Amino acid sequence: MIFEENHLFHLFNRGNNREAIFYNEGNYDFFIQKIEKYILPHVDILAWCLMPNHFHFMIEVLNVEINGYELNDAIGIALRSYARAINIQEHRVGSLFQTGTRAQNLTKPENPLITSRNYFYGPAYIFRFHKSQYPMKCMEYIHGNPVKAGLVKEPSLWRYSSYNEYLGNGGFKLCNKKKGRRYISFTQ
Repeated sequence: MIFEENHLFHLFNRGNNREAIFYNEGNYDFFIQKIEKYILPHVDILAWCLMPNHFHFMIEVLNVEINGYELNDAIGIALRSYARAINIQEHRVGSLFQTGTRAQNLTKPENPLITSRNYFYGPAYIFRFHKSQYPMKCMEYIHGNPVKAGLVKEPSLWRYSSYNEYLGNGGFKLCNKKKGRRYISFTQ
């Protein structure tokens, strides 16, 4: 992944063979601790969602490198450390995550018009929007993931998402809400 400072990225990966990466509540909390320790020093998190078999983060890169550790290294360390713990817990071997965590640059998409699917407010539909809307649509997509998957009826009911951070309903405090509010498409 090629990260650039002061750019927004959608960072995501899922379980190998689309299998679970979180097996209990404690796993979600442990993963968040890894994110805080290794990745948060490099970035501001603007949105996030942990799903049973994948994760999404919308980040703004602050520092590609800190004390000789690049953001790519930090992501790798966090995911490998988490995977080792889950493999021990679940008595499993092999890759927990699919090879190649992905990061899409949201502030420099290649096409001026982007085609996307939106699942946030009901059945999927395809629409086109200008690249300047990409960060807002990404945040909407991330927060809508639990609804899309049928885990909850509305985003505020999913504990492992930044949606409730923005609503002030407690929970985790990973996001730089001041920066993230620029891309919010829901009202408080």
